[in-house]
Amino acid sequence: MKISVAAATYNGANYITEQLLSIYHQKRPVDEVILVDDCSTDGTDRIINEFLERYQPKNWYFFRNEKNLGYIRNFRRALSHTTGDLILLCDQDDIWYPQKTMIIEKTFLAHPEIRVLDTSFQLMDKSGCDYNVPKKRGWVNNNLLRAVPDFHGLAHIPLGYVLQKNVSCGCTMAFTSSVRNVYLKYSHGRIQHDWEINILGALQDGLYYLDRRLIRYRIHGSNASTMTKAQNPSPVSYALTILDGWKEASHDFSLRVRQFTALGYFRRCPECRAVWMRTQHLCELRHAAVEHHSLKAWAQEVWLYRKLSEYTDARGLLLDLLFALHFDRFFHLLG
Repeated sequence: MKISVAAATYNGANYITEQLLSIYHQKRPVDEVILVDDCSTDGTDRIINEFLERYQPKNWYFFRNEKNLGYIRNFRRALSHTTGDLILLCDQDDIWYPQKTMIIEKTFLAHPEIRVLDTSFQLMDKSGCDYNVPKKRGWVNNNLLRAVPDFHGLAHIPLGYVLQKNVSCGCTMAFTSSVRNVYLKYSHGRIQHDWEINILGALQDGLYYLDRRLIRYRIHGSNASTMTKAQNPSPVSYALTILDGWKEASHDFSLRVRQFTALGYFRRCPECRAVWMRTQHLCELRHAAVEHHSLKAWAQEVWLYRKLSEYTDARGLLLDLLFALHFDRFFHLLG
């Protein structure tokens, strides 16, 4: 099995050397590394060139964009140069544990049904000090995913779940060349590349999570906001935050369903057609309940939930009911 690494860089001079060294020193050496820099202005490209000149790693290739593409298109360009059977995404400021590639390869070989594999991570701050978040009962992956892994640490992630929310950081992902090819052919880049790849894996019933921490994930600047929440809000403020966030999530869910229907992904995987049709139906019901305050649509959603519970949970149904009863307006008046 040939393993490729796709790494996108942009103004990562402070941390890029640590990341490159952690890839270079893997117990199971990678077969190919594709590095694409998105017009860095802090000398990241110079540091990469110096690293390549010093260590002379085999089959490491470095490209620099002529103009800034943005992180989604930059990762896409890196993916387009990979030739491996298995592709691992890589950020510029993390550190891989030495056994990462070895564990991922063994997992794919032992479970050929896997198309996309998400793994866990150890949080660290910008100075490189590890820290942990309090674990919520029934949740894994630093509270990003509700799942119960099996004896081997694996958990299957259904399509309905990942359509509603992303379940991992892209820098923890590995996926097959077949998923890469579909992504490069059909993606329009309207949602984050890692989320779209997760959905593609789920469309083939092949999205899995491995409950092993294989990288140290650095939190700093803009990405810190995704792992923290406001502390001690008032009850009304908290309710408004939850309701507004849920309405936005429902709207985004509808957009994702329409996007993937338009691209015809499910037609490439006929076995997912029934699941996909239920997904479309649920999307319409949620839109009617949340946007048009339809109690009838909510009741139909409850019936569908009984048949396919992974699309939402009891909390989600309760939030949809609050919108159906127009309680969102009540909390905004209180606010």
